[in-house]
Amino acid sequence: MIGLKLPEGYGLRVVALLVVLFFVGCGVGAGDLDKLMTDAKQQREKGNNSAAIIQLKNVLQKSPENAEARYLLGVTYNDTGDFSSAKEELGRALELRYDPAKVIPPLAKSLLILGEFQKVLDQARIEGDAPSPVQAEILTVRALALIGLGRKQEARELLDQALNKQPEFAEALLAQARLAATENKPDDVARLIERAIASAPKSIEAWMMKGDLARVRTDEAGATAAYQKVIELKPENVLAHLNIALLQIDARHFDDARKQIDRVRKIAPNNLMAVYVRALIEFRQKNYTAAREELLKVLKVAPNHLPSVLLAGAVEFALGSQAQAQLYLSRVIDSVPGNLYARKLLIASLAKSGQVPRALEMLQPGLKQAPEDSALMTLAGELYMQSNEFAKATQFFEKAAKLDPKSAGARTQLGVSRLTTGETERALADLESAVQLDSEKYQADILLVTYYLQRRDYEQALKAVASLEKKQPNNPLTYNLKASIYIGKKDNGSARKYLERALELQPTYMPATMNLAQLDLGDKNPQAARRRFEAVLEKDKDNVQALLALAKFGPSIGATQKEQIGWLERARKKSPALVQPQLMLARLYAGAGDTKKALEAAQQAQVSSPDNAEVLDTLGATQLAAGEKSQALTTYGKLAELQPKSPVALLHLARAQAANSNVTEAASTLKKVLALKPDFIEAQSALVNLEIAAGHFPEAIKIAQQVQKQTSKSALGFVLEGDVLMAQKKFPQAVKMYETAFGMGRNRALVLKMHAAYTQAGKPKEAEAKLAQWLKESPDDFAVRQYVAGASLKIGKYQNAIEQYEWLLRKQPENVLVLNNLAWAYQQVKDPRALQTAEHAYKLGPDNAGVADTLGWILVEQDNTKRGIEVLQKAVTAAPNHPEIRYHLAQALVKAGDKANAIDHLERIVAPGAKFSQEAQARALLTQLKN
Repeated sequence: MIGLKLPEGYGLRVVALLVVLFFVGCGVGAGDLDKLMTDAKQQREKGNNSAAIIQLKNVLQKSPENAEARYLLGVTYNDTGDFSSAKEELGRALELRYDPAKVIPPLAKSLLILGEFQKVLDQARIEGDAPSPVQAEILTVRALALIGLGRKQEARELLDQALNKQPEFAEALLAQARLAATENKPDDVARLIERAIASAPKSIEAWMMKGDLARVRTDEAGATAAYQKVIELKPENVLAHLNIALLQIDARHFDDARKQIDRVRKIAPNNLMAVYVRALIEFRQKNYTAAREELLKVLKVAPNHLPSVLLAGAVEFALGSQAQAQLYLSRVIDSVPGNLYARKLLIASLAKSGQVPRALEMLQPGLKQAPEDSALMTLAGELYMQSNEFAKATQFFEKAAKLDPKSAGARTQLGVSRLTTGETERALADLESAVQLDSEKYQADILLVTYYLQRRDYEQALKAVASLEKKQPNNPLTYNLKASIYIGKKDNGSARKYLERALELQPTYMPATMNLAQLDLGDKNPQAARRRFEAVLEKDKDNVQALLALAKFGPSIGATQKEQIGWLERARKKSPALVQPQLMLARLYAGAGDTKKALEAAQQAQVSSPDNAEVLDTLGATQLAAGEKSQALTTYGKLAELQPKSPVALLHLARAQAANSNVTEAASTLKKVLALKPDFIEAQSALVNLEIAAGHFPEAIKIAQQVQKQTSKSALGFVLEGDVLMAQKKFPQAVKMYETAFGMGRNRALVLKMHAAYTQAGKPKEAEAKLAQWLKESPDDFAVRQYVAGASLKIGKYQNAIEQYEWLLRKQPENVLVLNNLAWAYQQVKDPRALQTAEHAYKLGPDNAGVADTLGWILVEQDNTKRGIEVLQKAVTAAPNHPEIRYHLAQALVKAGDKANAIDHLERIVAPGAKFSQEAQARALLTQLKN
């Protein structure tokens, strides 16, 4: 028999069924149901599936638990191509204990077409006493599921078993044909199909496969004849009608194809394949948004329908939604690695989104699979161009041009590569040849304009853009390029005129909007720049590019941090798979000190693009900032695996290793970096810091002096030597070294180092003078003022800290860290504004443990102990390993009389090895409470 798992609660359903049948019997005669069932079966035999469906629904309306009706409705839905509905009805038939030997084969068919291969294996099983024909059928559907999962050898074995059970079993022969198709053996496919037709001349599936094979071989007449044979055998066969529609689409007879789909909709209104084919028609006619809408209907019901997944990838690529396109296309390649169309699209999409290393990785199997594919050669050339491997790029472009001499695209790219390698005359000839080859396409014109722009040959650029203007008079790109020429000529008036023309043609055209905003900022009119993007959003409220631009320009257009976050959250909501808003949010939250939200955004970016180097870099940095050192090490380890020859990736790995106290490994990694790039200053600086930490001062001095020699005009080598001297506590010598560096080049970081050196050398006046002089020369230096404020707070100069924090707050009214520290300073001088300021910070950063700690402690000190404890408990939950916050909570609990809980918290933070600024006070309080 066929093995079957009964659903939970089956016994209760049987009782319910008896009750239902009793009451149904009271109102509907058995004869009525029998008549409806008989009529439904007769309609099925005549091929009138629509009429059969109506009658079967009538039966189920009166007797919902009629298992046979559920079964017949399911197989009828299968016949009409409504496989999703078939799956539901056949599943119900199984639940109602209809004969599994009858139900499982058609149910498996539905699941196979919906791409639910594992479910087929889970549900279609055999035990020894099933009849041979049934065993053959089940073995065949299991084999088809295994083919879908890529487990070909297992499938082959099952099909051999099926044919042993039932020789020349048509369905098994056709499954063998499918297996041969996956191995690119078209002659074997044809032979097996003919054997199946000889065995079962009325097999719909055999004739369908014959038509499919003819299509693959571009035998349109043969394909049409086979599909017509199917319709002759079964007039309401939806797939035959759909395949004829696909042939009409291939011939660009879109109106005929739409009529064919209309016929299908009459036969099977809910047929998903009809929706898919409608999407294909829209795609071929470049109605991409309409195509997307149709595909979403399919994927909502059948998320594993690979043709729809592939088409969705192509649609998203055409719409510019590269992250979403990559998700779809990756799924196709994971299932069918040999699908060249999906691979080419994915490579192009990765290239467009700047993921060139991953694109090159995806390219290699394609080059082996299709070494004579002109489009793939062109893609390869473009990728190597972006990797600055110009010689390789030229080789691929030349090969593409030879494979397809009439391709304007290949000739264009060959021209670009030659420009890059310095073969200017041949390059321009190639580009001009491309213009002549394809008078309607305009890529070559754009490249000519761009080439002359880069050379600052504005007169030639204007001549080239005139050619483009003739071909594309209504394309905003034309006028944006023309404006760029005038910007180069410093004729901003003319530039504005052409940019405005671009926006007349397309009011939401972002390149022109960006250029106009840049001109506005250059004219010191930030509000005008801001209004540009807001105008785009008025016409397209969810325009992601406009939202990102507003967030990017941020303070330069008078935007608050809260507004920046709001714009980015809107962009993320609109395009959840897009990496850029997530990365910008991560950096913005990190800058505001909200490491929890920064981490969430960075992690979401990794989900969207797990192998994106920029994403991994941002995630690793965020993890380090959040104290998740081991996770950061894993992240940077993955980045280094993806880019083993990248000095930057290895540098970041070394920093993560150092943060995890893996000093030896970090030093080894940095030496690898310097082997790849001996003059990589960042790596040399990091190695100096490691040598300092290890107490290897002579080695550190040696590296610092090496930097001094290799960059004679740079102050960095002297700064590094000063750092070594500071570590050796040779503070006067460190001051001299920093002063030498300061004379070569002033910068903020050096000023702060000098302040520390003078302070440690016992010269606080000189230290303060350095900071004061810097702020006099650079009064708007936010970072230095923040340092001054923090330093003042640390040494108890609260009034000075308050002055600095109030200045900072005027610049950034919603900076959570500034508000938090200002509230703390206010509290130290008993300023009544402390609580209000802390509440404001907490409102802006409710998940920030430090902010909650400040508010909670102020509440406790102001005798609102109950709420103070509540807020401090939230702070401890957010940062359970932060001893100072837990100490504050313990003090609050003591004040509230809860000594037991206070002792519990204190014991956690004074464990052996614990070190924090208030450790002694915490130990004293614990002793006091226990005595």
